[in-house]
Amino acid sequence: MANFKMHGSELRDSHNHTVAKIHGDEIRDSHNRTIAKIHRDEIRDSHNHTVAKIHGSEIRDERNHKIGTLDEARKSIENAMGGNTVAALWLFFVR
Repeated sequence: MANFKMHGSELRDSHNHTVAKIHGDEIRDSHNRTIAKIHRDEIRDSHNHTVAKIHGSEIRDERNHKIGTLDEARKSIENAMGGNTVAALWLFFVR
């Protein structure tokens, strides 16, 4: 069972506390600080450095090593939306 779930644009933990919010192409923490940005197939940190890329159904790190899949990310987050956003949430908050 997933320990995280989406509620609208919020990612909540198993205690129903909001741990992240989706704001356009940004992922923000509970203090409204930008944690990640999504740019096409790239997931970038708050310093705009690429930390992961989506390649087909795989999530790969900056050295092109597989670190997970989109299916794994979706299974970890109940009611997860598609693609890059769920990958970014998984990368920064679940994994």
